[in-house]
Amino acid sequence: MKSLSQDIAARLQKMILEESQYEPEEKIPNERALASQLGVSRTSIREAIKILVGNGVLTVKRGVGTFVASTPDMGKDPLGLSGVEDKKKLVLDWYKVRLMVEPSEMEYVIDNITDEKLGRLRELQKKCEKLASSGEQYWDADTAFHKYLAVLSGNLILGRFMEGVSESVRMGTALGGILARENSVKNHRAIVDFIEKRDKAGAYHAMRMHLLLGMEEANRRL
Repeated sequence: MKSLSQDIAARLQKMILEESQYEPEEKIPNERALASQLGVSRTSIREAIKILVGNGVLTVKRGVGTFVASTPDMGKDPLGLSGVEDKKKLVLDWYKVRLMVEPSEMEYVIDNITDEKLGRLRELQKKCEKLASSGEQYWDADTAFHKYLAVLSGNLILGRFMEGVSESVRMGTALGGILARENSVKNHRAIVDFIEKRDKAGAYHAMRMHLLLGMEEANRRL
């Protein structure tokens, strides 16, 4: 039988991963506010938060608060692919699957986008652009951008799909050089621009181009 803290953790996780009440890297309410909202004790909230931190859904910044992880997930290897030895095939196969899914995802993103969520998407795009342009590690920011697009589609399966993709996104991006950075900067910006214009065809082709260039670069360097 689940404990109360486990039930609360499941409820909070649903609010984050399924209902998108709190977005990646967003600060969640404090213990007192959550306890009042859910009608439970602060102690139970504290234990539930510990569970979600352990699951990679939340992160705690001392002296600041508790935040949704940049790529909240339910496990680091949900599809059991960590043991695959041929990493080149794994990365390229992921790109092929993503080409089947992510360009078409843009239609649903545009159907569901709000001005507030568009603003959040633009923030993630600019954060990735800043890191990639300056030569810093931008893999997590790149993954967060694609994960948030899946969330914006409103499709629960796509959200779970990106949990499996996330490690390969990091791997493919980490292997890329200058061209990979330029790809992220240029095409992430184009994707968001087309979404802002509610241009489904433009967003589709921008995402497709982004993935094709990423696959080409990964194939060249692996």
